[in-house]
This record gives sequence, structure tokens and C-alpha cells, in this order.
Amino acid sequence: VNLSWRKNNDNDPVMIAVSTTGSFGQPAGIYAAGDLITGGGTVVYAGGGTSFSHTSGLNPGTTYYYRAWSFHAPVPEYSPGTDAAATTLCSSISVFPDTSAFESTVFPPSCWSRANNPWNRSSGASAYGDGTGSAFADFINTSIGFYDLISPVLNFGTLSTVSVTFDHAYATDQEKVDKLELWCSGDEGATYFLETTWLGGTNGPLNTGGSQPLPFVPAPGQWATKSQTLPAGTNRVMFRGVSGFGNNLYLDNIIFDGDCPQPVNPVGSGTDATSAVLSWEPAGSAVVWDVIYGSPGFNPENEGFLLTGVSTVPFLLEGLE
Repeated sequence: VNLSWRKNNDNDPVMIAVSTTGSFGQPAGIYAAGDLITGGGTVVYAGGGTSFSHTSGLNPGTTYYYRAWSFHAPVPEYSPGTDAAATTLCSSISVFPDTSAFESTVFPPSCWSRANNPWNRSSGASAYGDGTGSAFADFINTSIGFYDLISPVLNFGTLSTVSVTFDHAYATDQEKVDKLELWCSGDEGATYFLETTWLGGTNGPLNTGGSQPLPFVPAPGQWATKSQTLPAGTNRVMFRGVSGFGNNLYLDNIIFDGDCPQPVNPVGSGTDATSAVLSWEPAGSAVVWDVIYGSPGFNPENEGFLLTGVSTVPFLLEGLE
């Protein structure tokens, strides 16, 4: 976050503090970067300049609040302060599996977003009773409308057969049919296409809690798990709840994952008593591999020696017996 300012007519130095809540105390005394202000705020700058780049300790997709004070020596007297705010950019998710479990009270999670009627966080239900929260759509109080929960940008790289898995809980009211739709995007959310729909109602695959006239809050045993393969090229998804004025829908533990493409035609040949050359044909666009080796007949699931981050083919394996 780049900050700049114009100094007061007395050319006094400036102190700046940051907060993620927007709450700040009134400074008193002398501060250095990293000091906390009673009442709120952490000092990030104090000096005679007119600009500052805040680069450390920031999270993607997060709003940060700043307050700047002029201060006058020798015993510091501080001005009332001037406020500003900035939101950091979102980085794409590139490490998988990636799980959003809605445990934090901050909702939506970093770099997730909402549109139309808002999904909210429920602190009264979590999948299978494990955890402290979930996302829920308040269908019982919405006669018609969409609830859109939009993922961050997903960079699956060389992964193949990518998928999304999630836990859900839902009940209807008087056979009204709500829906959950999965929309996919290949252009980071500029456009979407409908991939699949799960129907609610009394007998739909979304229903885990039957029919209830009161707002549905699922018990640990009223959850189920769904998994859906994503089309090639998907780099963002949107969960769209479609209200039919039925009852509440909950989502939890949204997991994005995929399979690594396996190399083909592996070949090994010894060069001397303690080394061997390994080669293979890369699959897809893979450029880095893990190699595991061991004595004849070893089980690679729980035996052998693992080398990670191999990036050259052929690969010389040394130090053998």
C-alpha cells in the first residue's frame, strides 16, 4: 500500500498507524514503528517525509485503515488525525488442496466475494459437528432471488481432473424447491456458465434435513458431501443459491484439488556401481517432479527415499549402494 501526504504549514513530521478494524486511539508520547497505540492502531511510520510504502505483514484481499497525525516537538503534541483506507489485491490460489472451512469470523474469507443476496457466516452450525462455522443462505426469509458466493481466482497449473468438494446441509418447508447451482468461469469471473444444479425440495439431492417450518439449523448428522469435476480451463467458480422460499442452506469445507499428471515411459540405466540415470516423458506441461527410489520390491507408499523438486530430465541419481 503506497501512502502519500502534504505536510502542514509548520512542516511538522508525520506519524502513521494502521488498523484492520478502523479503530484508533489518540497518541500520547513518543512512538517508533511497530509500537501499539492505546485504543487501537499500530505505528508503521514516523518521520519528516511525505510518502511511505507499507509492504510488510499484509494479507491479500484485505482492507487496511490508516490514520496520519502531524506531531510537534519537543513534547509531542498530535493533531486530531486524518484517515485513509486501501484494499490489497487478491492473489490467485495455486497451492492445492485448498480448503475454505469458514472458521474465521471474518466473512467472506480472504479473496472470496458475494453478490446479490448475501451469504453469511453461521456460528451455530459446522459440517458434521466439527468446527465453529459455515456459510449459509437464508432462503426461509427470501421469497425469490440469488445468493452468489464467488471463489478466488484458481490457478490449477499442470493439475489434471480438477474438482471441488464441499459439505452441505439443507431442509425444505412444505415441499418448496430451493436450488444450489455451480457456475464456472474460464476468464477469472468475467463470464460464467452453468455447470450443474442440485435441487432441494423434499426429495432433491440437496436435502439432508427433511421438511421443517422453522428456520433450519443442522445437527451433526444432517450433513452430506458432494464432489464435482470442473471443466478444463476453469479458474473461478460461483456457488449460486436460488431461493424458492423454502429453508436454509449451509455450505462448509469447500475444497479445490486436482491430480498431478503422471510422467510416462520411465527408464532407468546404471552408469556405475553407485549411480544411475533416470528418464521419462513429461505429461501435460509439468516441469517439476518428485522421485522416490528404493531397493527392489520396495513399497513407494511407505518405503524408499524421496527427492522433491527434480527439474531436469534425464536425472542423474547418485549415492546408491
